[in-house]
Amino acid sequence: MLLGLTFALPGEPAEQAVRVVAAQLGAGASAAATAERLGWTERSLHRRCLAAFGYGPAVLRRVLRFRRAALLLYDGVPIADAAAEAGYADQPHLSREVKALAGVAPSRIYGGQRGA
Repeated sequence: MLLGLTFALPGEPAEQAVRVVAAQLGAGASAAATAERLGWTERSLHRRCLAAFGYGPAVLRRVLRFRRAALLLYDGVPIADAAAEAGYADQPHLSREVKALAGVAPSRIYGGQRGA
């Protein structure tokens, strides 16, 4: 036990809970809803996210949404469609996030021109 956190072996309940956290936040659930689903406080969720991922649930949700958008872009989904499907408010929102997290414009990830 370190700083009040327990670390489990693979397959134990703590690992399953971390998977639920990633799935819930990746689907766009709020930190409050995710914590409630697991029977945790939001503070407990934050501590566990820090231990498992290196950052809190809000940043994890942001990274997972970016990852989903980046995969869509890489597969050639038009930028506006990728933004909507990944859960961004609009294309400019996606553009700002891609620039902030990847340092490039979405068009640099977009794979729609492959093979041309």
